[in-house]
Amino acid sequence: MDSDVHPEELLARLAALQRRIELTRQSRRQPTTSAAEPHRNEQAITWNISDIPLTERELGVLAVLTRNRGRVVTRHQLLREVWGFPPETRTNVLNMCVSSIRRKLQSYGAPCMVHTVRGTGFILWS
Repeated sequence: MDSDVHPEELLARLAALQRRIELTRQSRRQPTTSAAEPHRNEQAITWNISDIPLTERELGVLAVLTRNRGRVVTRHQLLREVWGFPPETRTNVLNMCVSSIRRKLQSYGAPCMVHTVRGTGFILWS
């Protein structure tokens, strides 16, 4: 495992992953699960020949952050786009998801690029 990973490579891989997610979602015609149901569907992104298992929600968060790279994405926007929650929802599910993403990426030597903007949301920095 290479610990000196270039951030631009991660961004390129995330962009490719986002395109695959969108194509997969368009081709699937499955009913969406409610937020209370556990998400056991895992996909993976390739990172230095290793597979990083990410849940559908983790991939969704990364996809939204990648689409808005360099811009702050509000908590409300992420909760609405990834979980379908209304704006008044108060939950820590997003914090737990981002924490899990960071832990998984770092365990494979990927740079930590998801940053918290206190009181607002998250940003993907290169």
